[in-house]
Amino acid sequence: MVVNYRQVLEHISEAVFLLDADGYIQYCNPGATRLTGYSVNDLNHQSMALLRSGDNDLIQAEYERTVALREGFTHSKNWIFRKDGSFFGVK
Repeated sequence: MVVNYRQVLEHISEAVFLLDADGYIQYCNPGATRLTGYSVNDLNHQSMALLRSGDNDLIQAEYERTVALREGFTHSKNWIFRKDGSFFGVK
């Protein structure tokens, strides 16, 4: 059985972001756009810093990027800011 991962990502309700080595969004699924209020065009090729706020969040984001480069992925708990300024917790 061949699994088309893009189809799986397109149909799950959770937000999924795929980033390049510099922390820029290369892909986001519909769940990401629904939860953040940003369109795919708003998010693609933007830094994840767009969705984060504050110096500590940016330091944490850089740490997570370093871990992801070393391990191939990262899991974290953060606050994500929506386009309208509201925010929600993620892990």
